[in-house]
Amino acid sequence: MKKQYAASLILLLALVGFAGPDSGVHKVRRYRQTHELTLLTEYMQFLAIPNVAADSANLRQTASFILGMMQKRGIKGQLLPAKTPGVPPAVYGEVRTPGAKRTIVFYAHYDGQPVNAAQWASGLSPFKPQLTSAALTHGGNLSR
Repeated sequence: MKKQYAASLILLLALVGFAGPDSGVHKVRRYRQTHELTLLTEYMQFLAIPNVAADSANLRQTASFILGMMQKRGIKGQLLPAKTPGVPPAVYGEVRTPGAKRTIVFYAHYDGQPVNAAQWASGLSPFKPQLTSAALTHGGNLSR
């Protein structure tokens, strides 16, 4: 379900483009541009952690990684343990802003379904993220 997380991230970044010139969103854009390589490296590390629902050890590692990403950005966070054994914790974070008039909630799953590596394109495998020059179905090449 990391795809859902990625889709949420992409949506958030897309919304940044619709902000007016006086909004704080420009700070976010500048931060992203300044830290692009660091952010991409961190995201690739995140994608490399297996997230199969039946693999509770790696799901706990994923939860801890998400918590660490939040804390690096000043988000007060915590892992909320599940009451059912073998179920990974929920990751909760909160940013309080004095005088805020709205509350924004982001929700995403970080567990996924088993994958069949044999069904992947040549040179690709699950949990080893790679960049391509374009979609492989449209002649893209793997970055090395």
